[in-house]
Amino acid sequence: MDTTIQIIDSIEKLEGFLPEWLAFLETRPLGMTVYNDPRFILTQLKYDFAGVKNRQLHIVVVREGETIRCIAPLSIRDHSFRFEVSVKKFFPVKTQQMQCFGGSFLYADQPEMYDKYFEAVFKELKQSKIHFDFLYFMGFRRNSPFWRYCQSHLTGQPFRLLEVLAEMQHDLRIQLPDSIEMLLSGIDKKQRYNIRRAVKHFMTKVQSSELLRITEASQIESFFESVSEISRNSWQGKTFGHTDWKTDVRCQCWKKLATEGLLRSYLLLADGHPIAYRIGYQYAGTYYTQESRFDQKYQELTPGLVCLYRCLEDIMMINPADVFDFDFGTLGNKRIFANEEIESMTVYITATWKGTFLARTQKAINHFVFRCKRLLERWKIAERIRKILHHKKT
Repeated sequence: MDTTIQIIDSIEKLEGFLPEWLAFLETRPLGMTVYNDPRFILTQLKYDFAGVKNRQLHIVVVREGETIRCIAPLSIRDHSFRFEVSVKKFFPVKTQQMQCFGGSFLYADQPEMYDKYFEAVFKELKQSKIHFDFLYFMGFRRNSPFWRYCQSHLTGQPFRLLEVLAEMQHDLRIQLPDSIEMLLSGIDKKQRYNIRRAVKHFMTKVQSSELLRITEASQIESFFESVSEISRNSWQGKTFGHTDWKTDVRCQCWKKLATEGLLRSYLLLADGHPIAYRIGYQYAGTYYTQESRFDQKYQELTPGLVCLYRCLEDIMMINPADVFDFDFGTLGNKRIFANEEIESMTVYITATWKGTFLARTQKAINHFVFRCKRLLERWKIAERIRKILHHKKT
């Protein structure tokens, strides 16, 4: 059966298409996450909490007859591309950037038809008059049919897949068992001992502790007040700058997410003081972490580890999830608890010579920085530099 294409290019059209999209999600298509659920997308667009201007929707819907087979949740915005050197950014270049909500298309679980659906999307992008320099994916996971299609088919003009990182990323997840004790039993013996000792130390050092589960709109303002305070006093906040979570736009946005039943966040209190938080969502059996930080004043209590431990305990007991997704990154306590690892990359699907030049240049920069870091590690200088920088921020 031939495919037909429908384009959703406005919030009004997306709202009208919402019932069909939600019905498609009930079939459990591949690629679905909380971030490409239309309710999550609409909330982001309406409240514009990230301050993104001039965003134009270009959601491509692939049908066979009346049946939806694939949704590519795309949007385009003006973007100031900056070359990144480590954590620094330089030389802004004006571009048109296309992004994919959730980092993946949603498509029916029909292996023999995957390439047909993806081909229909890129054929539409090629034939349409909409202009963009590149399609950007951060943390594009390599265990999907969509990845394999892009790698094998997008090799020339106008679309070319370019991986820009010098080394593979690894996204960590936990396939959750029935209890925290079952999870700990699968962890290295020494690590298991350290976790239990840290939790015991925390409980003996504080007179009272409480883990607040944040799922209701009425909890958001007080939660974000604590989150902003912790973020300001966290290592990340002192190093990269803290996020003021308690703004009207952010509060309204997360209240809406709570109303949609997507929000599940946590706040750890010690003797009545907020010391750590985890912002996340629960959706279709998976818990998604967006951000977690702790107040450095309480570092001796290992609040980050204790907060994660208590969150996992709660998630396995109350309205249990099947998977705990750390998203991208492997630092901190993620590696200790994770029992699944997925390779991912930051990639650009370039659509113009300008986009190809920018992506290739960024790739060259990343490889140069990577080689420099490896030399510093070989000469045993890198760790000393990290300790000096960390000491200056504490």
